[in-house]
Amino acid sequence: GIVVSAPDGEDWIGCKFAGGASVQIRSSQVKRELAGGYRIGDIVISKVDLDDSGALMIGDRGTVVGAATVNGSEQLLCAFANHASASLFLDQVEHELPGGFRAGDIVLSKIDEKGNFGLTLAIGDQGTVLGPSSFNRAEKIHIQFRGGGWHLYPDNVNREVPSR
Repeated sequence: GIVVSAPDGEDWIGCKFAGGASVQIRSSQVKRELAGGYRIGDIVISKVDLDDSGALMIGDRGTVVGAATVNGSEQLLCAFANHASASLFLDQVEHELPGGFRAGDIVLSKIDEKGNFGLTLAIGDQGTVLGPSSFNRAEKIHIQFRGGGWHLYPDNVNREVPSR
């Protein structure tokens, strides 16, 4: 929806949604989407070492606390345990995904499933984790299989074990 009014000194905002519905809701009930589809409160994993002090290292877990703009570039303001906050470019963090998966992981399907538009998924089909599910980002992951994209629970797939 779109915020259409924000009365002074009040915690209520007016929002208009697709289809013409207008409502008054508390600002705490709204989650603003930031650059890259991130939201305040999302858990992220650092893909960079910020400096030589060890304040932020690759693999550190942090929380998105807001948006930042540096020299016209959109960034995420993230809080990490060893670093009060850091403004990071989108390619410097990644979503923490359910089940501990990361974008780029290769997985094998553990289920047979028929989806919309004739899509099928078979046990053993190989796929690549793309990121969080747009349908249920807290519990599902988005995986690209040869036949198309699926939004699955982590228990529906195994990490592929490299052949030796």
